[in-house]
Amino acid sequence: MSDAIALVGDIQMTALAHVLRSLESLGSSREIVYAADEAELNGSAAFVVEQRPLVASPPKRKRARGVRYVTVPTLYFPLLWPLAIPNAEDRSGRHPWTDAFVVAAKRQGLTRDAVAALYRAASWGASWPDLDGLFSGTTKMLLAADAAADVKIGSFVLKHFRKRRLFWAPNAPSNVLLGEVAFRTLHACFGNDLPVAREELVQSVASLGALDLMSRASLPIHPFVASHFALAWYHADERYPSQGDARTFDEYLRDLLDVAFGASQ
Repeated sequence: MSDAIALVGDIQMTALAHVLRSLESLGSSREIVYAADEAELNGSAAFVVEQRPLVASPPKRKRARGVRYVTVPTLYFPLLWPLAIPNAEDRSGRHPWTDAFVVAAKRQGLTRDAVAALYRAASWGASWPDLDGLFSGTTKMLLAADAAADVKIGSFVLKHFRKRRLFWAPNAPSNVLLGEVAFRTLHACFGNDLPVAREELVQSVASLGALDLMSRASLPIHPFVASHFALAWYHADERYPSQGDARTFDEYLRDLLDVAFGASQ
């Protein structure tokens, strides 16, 4: 395992390890291993690629001699889902996210039909997050994450998110983004002496399958948000793969309201 590349972190690093393993020219010369924590690694590795936490600084650990450590930022992009909040009440795993507006509206006594009408309105709710302010805050967050990590990806996200799907949910990067992170990670490890050409990586990512590695965690995008940010790849009637189902935005909203108010008749 002395020539191995070890990836340490959460499910995003699992997906990144999958991308790296798909590279024939890399896999033939180096083992790619994953661990939730560095302490789980048995034996030495030539490179340890660590996921840097989104907020807290990582705990200081004793570094192994002769190992190249590379930090990668946690991939998080809340901009396209400004109303999404983690669903603390979900036990099934089917609804890991819920909606801040739906939760607040129910507490205020609004009916299911009233909430649905407001959610589908042509204008953005006055009490909802300011989208331009959220863009500014997201930009600062991404650039700060870049400054704290060896692998820089925030500027890429800001430049390309309108033209290509880079996330399926705030914390679910697409294969396109995972491929770019993989290339930049290899560059951070090997410098200009890359073991893989960019063309091979692009082709390998494209061959991973019809569904992206993290697309099952997808969260539909509100049509107004898509219009506001001029998402070139967005389609209003798109079916989002999620926990084995494929739902349009309207079907997602129906399910969301079913969970909050009970199933409609």
